[in-house]
Amino acid sequence: MKMKRCKVCGEVKPLNEFQKNGKKPDGTGYYYKPQCVLCYNEMHRKRYREDPEYRKDKQERLNKWRNNNREHVREHLNKYRRDRYNNDEEYKNKVLESNREFRKTEAGRIANVVGTQRYIAKKSRLPNDLTVAEYQECLEYFGGACCYCGTVTNLVQEHVVPVSKGGGTTKSNIVCACPSCNSSKGNKDMVEWYSRQPFYSADRLTRIYNWIKGGGANAKQD
Repeated sequence: MKMKRCKVCGEVKPLNEFQKNGKKPDGTGYYYKPQCVLCYNEMHRKRYREDPEYRKDKQERLNKWRNNNREHVREHLNKYRRDRYNNDEEYKNKVLESNREFRKTEAGRIANVVGTQRYIAKKSRLPNDLTVAEYQECLEYFGGACCYCGTVTNLVQEHVVPVSKGGGTTKSNIVCACPSCNSSKGNKDMVEWYSRQPFYSADRLTRIYNWIKGGGANAKQD
């Protein structure tokens, strides 16, 4: 095996520990950088830390490459994370703990609710385009309370038209409700069920209709 001496650390190392730097003029073989890979990387890390212009240029080039290879980068990162999650117990525990902490936050709870409904819609092959931002808009429209009874506690997504009857997870079919109302309504017709409840309110029903018909900005004009 051919050897080469690094001009930085002075150690004699195999050629495969040096970066290739282009072919020779006759088209055969390669030139190799004078530094070994370890010294070369350390040199650039030091320059990256100490030279703002170099750091900015490297970051711009990296962002440009990422934008041009977005799908490749996403696939590569997902594969890396899956492999590490399956083979590194410490990393797996760290990820699980991070997910548990995130689910305790308001943003995490909303994201979990949206994700669950997306899974249900996907399994049922129904329309599924509700976003987290749209569900947050729904919460704001109904004042962070159950659209049926007005209770403010652990709200969940409620399908006005039940999934079992073809109702998709879309902005015009999702309202926020407390677990009690969500469970009580089940797959019943919304108006028929709601009109029989002791907490029935014509004003709330009107707001629900406005949200279903217009949603967002149009709904807030009522």
